[in-house]
Amino acid sequence: MALTTETLNTVLAGLMGPLHMSFRRKTVLWDSLYTKSKVKQVTGSMIERVFTGGSPAIGVAVNDGFELLNMTRPQRTRRYRVEPARLVVASNIPKRELAMAQGDHAVVDIVEAYPEAVVLGMKADIDAYILQGVSRGLVFATNELRGLLSLNGQVTTGTLTGVTDGLLDFLAPAAQTQTVQSVAKSQADSHFNQFGDIPVWAGQGMRTLRNVLRLCSSYDDDGPDLCYMDPDVFANFEESKLSQVRVTLVEDKTERTDTMELTLGTAKVYYGPSLLRANFAAPANDGVTYFVNSNHMQLSILEDINMSKYTDRVSDQDTITATAVWHGNMLATKLPPHGCVSGGAA
Repeated sequence: MALTTETLNTVLAGLMGPLHMSFRRKTVLWDSLYTKSKVKQVTGSMIERVFTGGSPAIGVAVNDGFELLNMTRPQRTRRYRVEPARLVVASNIPKRELAMAQGDHAVVDIVEAYPEAVVLGMKADIDAYILQGVSRGLVFATNELRGLLSLNGQVTTGTLTGVTDGLLDFLAPAAQTQTVQSVAKSQADSHFNQFGDIPVWAGQGMRTLRNVLRLCSSYDDDGPDLCYMDPDVFANFEESKLSQVRVTLVEDKTERTDTMELTLGTAKVYYGPSLLRANFAAPANDGVTYFVNSNHMQLSILEDINMSKYTDRVSDQDTITATAVWHGNMLATKLPPHGCVSGGAA
């Protein structure tokens, strides 16, 4: 007897939760922010946050008591505006394969081969695009993700409001002029990211990283908690830290494990397998490091990732179809606590 859609959906019901929760696994930037900075956006065509770039008043020195107070009210309030991106993918299962599948166990095999792979592929592509502006191409081509905000400030091809340029520029703050999150970057408005460059790792790498970390921390009591490096920079960082790594011993009655964790000041340092120098232009093609403060970063979500039930919806194909959807975007609520560093791979 051929497997029916009802049978497939009954078996699928037990796997819907794990498919949805797979986004919570700790894999580089996406899952860290998904755990710490997820915000439910109830409705609206834009994700908007208000910030002020300075004081709305001007003071005067009173030396003889007859000075006039400055009654000017500087307009320092700005509004970040980012349009949410909607990503949809269809998962098709040919009825021919359903007809050949017998029993519940075969159904689980099909489920693992199709929808779970789609959801995990979506996650991997979004994670790669946020980090470097280039998709891994598992589900979405790079052009399909142009509606997302990327950390890579060299991205200038965003298609939606607020994402035309990437978030973190590999430029000194005074040279940052791109429009990010619908606001032109400006030191006067405190809308810029910290930056440093490492010409050669030896003697300069750790010094530059610590300096940028301190600059980021000066704008927030907690400082950046997330640091992401491309594989080559991470290898140099690991080598420099090797003699300073703290070894935490965890021992119980049955086992003993030695856990080694790399940190830099307030930040936990992650190896970024989806952060490839080949996808960056100078000076970041010589090394990429991001400092992110999750207190000032949000994933605003209108529709969380989910997989619909399989239905017989395509009239001209002998398949049943389910769709996976994610609707939202990333937004920095305050930019100076974040930073990037170029170089350090050599």
